[in-house]
Amino acid sequence: MVKVVVTGAKGFIGQHLCRALKARGDVELTEVVRSTPQAELMDACREADAIFHLAGVNRSDKDVDFWQGNYALTVQIVDYLKHSKRHYEGETPFLYLASSTKTQRRNNEMDAYSLSKLAAENYVQLNSAGTYCAQIGVLPHVFGPGARPFYNSVIATWCHQLANGLPARVTDGEETLSYELIHVDHVVSNAIEAM
Repeated sequence: MVKVVVTGAKGFIGQHLCRALKARGDVELTEVVRSTPQAELMDACREADAIFHLAGVNRSDKDVDFWQGNYALTVQIVDYLKHSKRHYEGETPFLYLASSTKTQRRNNEMDAYSLSKLAAENYVQLNSAGTYCAQIGVLPHVFGPGARPFYNSVIATWCHQLANGLPARVTDGEETLSYELIHVDHVVSNAIEAM
């Protein structure tokens, strides 16, 4: 059995990933949510063969929430991996970090969300050598069943607006907004394939 940890297990992508992992039959799954005690997260990470780190903050009025939910949590998980049972046994655990195409913006276009995700990516990459095998999923706009309008999917937002007779804004002034899209099932299959 492969010991797998999924943070953000009750989130949009997390629910789909957990369903797919359970269907495999060869996975011992630990689902981590906001209410998971710190000690339980630490123990799970130290025992894990693979961690899918999907948890994070994507909406807040306070910049500090992005730094705590995206960067600081990633640092914790990486530090747990550095002291993992697998590492000391000479094995290389797998770490998948869900990030965003917003990290690829120019510096003057980056907000606290983008900067906190970029810092998390950098921390994962800087600490991976000899500790774990890292895969960073730089995700564009994800859509599919379970996406929430005005929260985690521009497609869900547009569908909600159109279904309720509201205008769906697909322009920013004179320019048409361009969105690279990916279905949640493709995100899940790509992440599992990377493991």
